[in-house]
Amino acid sequence: MLLKYINSTKEEKDMEKKAIFFDIDGTIYSYDKGVIKDTGDAIRELRANGHLAFLCTGRTYPMVTDDIRNIGFDGVIAGGGTYIEFGNEVLFMKEIETDITNSVIECMRKNGIMPIPEGHKYLYFETEDKIKSVYRKAYDTYMRSIPDRIRLIDMGEVRAAKVSGAFDDNSNIDSVIKEMEREFRYVIHNEKLLELIPRDYSKAEGIKLLINEIGIKWENTYAYGDSFNDLEMLKYVKHGVAMGNSHKDLFEMVEYRTGDYDKGGIRESLERFGLL
Repeated sequence: MLLKYINSTKEEKDMEKKAIFFDIDGTIYSYDKGVIKDTGDAIRELRANGHLAFLCTGRTYPMVTDDIRNIGFDGVIAGGGTYIEFGNEVLFMKEIETDITNSVIECMRKNGIMPIPEGHKYLYFETEDKIKSVYRKAYDTYMRSIPDRIRLIDMGEVRAAKVSGAFDDNSNIDSVIKEMEREFRYVIHNEKLLELIPRDYSKAEGIKLLINEIGIKWENTYAYGDSFNDLEMLKYVKHGVAMGNSHKDLFEMVEYRTGDYDKGGIRESLERFGLL
């Protein structure tokens, strides 16, 4: 049985804690600039003030590199809601059935998409010669920072929580989406990455499960993101904030907008909410 974060003697006090959820890419981090120092400092100050900071990312757990983890967080929602951790306790974990994962891999391959199965323990790649140029920067970053968490697809069983795929102008993404629509919902990212996430799982559902488990009021929830795979999360929480570098259409769908991720946007917004 899971241990509750709140016990009866401190329940009222802890129910007033604020829970703040941060996307990673384009929100607190980029492959070019890494973690912005001021953002890391702001998150640490947030926690020092008694609030709870969580990562809420489409990345699966092994893809959260040490420079991001070292900021210091109270928990992680990873893999688009397929993995939930609070403190040192795993609250929830979902894996795709192996035969379904294999079907996705083959479907992507035949449609000119480079499959990237993402598991709770490993990130899986094709061989070096098959890495698409549109994914090269991300691939090089992972090979440099988490080589012990990477496996080749064809070297054994692939245990995935979700499957992404790098594509180019010669890829047929519509065919993959149609063939896999029964099992997966999808997000297309600007950098030509198709993300397939098991249906019924999302960042928003992950937040809902987590705050119910640890006893945080919905009225005390905040989230920061920059892309359309953050939209459900930003609309679910009480205070959803789009980064200034977000796609312009996102601004019309959320309540708040702050500055760019690399121009003090996180600190600016946390101060505006009175959390710092």
